[in-house]
Order: sequence, then C-alpha cells, then structure tokens
Amino acid sequence: MAGSTAGVQITKDKIGLAVGSGNGRTAFIMDSSGLVIGTRANNTDPVSNGSYVSLSGSGIVIGAEGSLDINTTNFLLDSDASIANNANETMFRLGTSSAPALEYKNGALNVTGTITANALYIMESGTPTEAT
Repeated sequence: MAGSTAGVQITKDKIGLAVGSGNGRTAFIMDSSGLVIGTRANNTDPVSNGSYVSLSGSGIVIGAEGSLDINTTNFLLDSDASIANNANETMFRLGTSSAPALEYKNGALNVTGTITANALYIMESGTPTEAT
C-alpha cells in the first residue's frame, strides 16, 4: 500500500492491482495464502487511516483504523453512534429494528425476553454484588 506503488502484477504465484496516487491507495492482492482488499484515504499518516479485508484458509479478518459499521436485516453495529442518553442512536442491535432481542441505545441496554445465568452480578462502585 505504499504511496509510490501503482499498477498490475500478474505471475503464476500472485495477482496484484494497486490504484491511486499520493497517499490515497486501493489494492487487490491474491496469492496462494488468500485474498486481501485494502484501501486508505488521503492522509499525511496513511498507517492511521486505512481499512482492509483479508480472506484466507484460516479465516476472515476485517481491519480498520477508521469506523467499522455493519448493518444487515437482523444485526447492527454502528461504531460512530453516540452513547449519550439523548442521542437516540442505536450502537448495537441483535434482531430486527422493529423487534430487537438485544439493543444498546441511548446509553441503555435493552433485553427482550429472559436472561438465564448461573449468577448475575450488579456492579456498585466497582464491587460486584450478587443479585437476588
């Protein structure tokens, strides 16, 4: 992802494509270890402003120095949402927006249904107290 690299590399072991100029760069790299798609925004410090997805036999890695937002029909993760009590933004949700099973919104965690656990502790000034 170096700012000076652009072009195409195709060999029997690797396919690579890099586009952009200056510190704005997007790259696609595929080799025997997997696939990496990455990008970084124009910034004087490209190491602190970039994102990538890596797919390999060992798993999927999503890395970002910026925000990570995921929004599907039944799951929401909004890393930019405010947690202030008056923000009215959902930071995390499991379930649909009309019927969430678990939702963190407006600085409060809302659970629909029953919580089952061997023990439930409520923190009071940093000291756990078992709920009765």
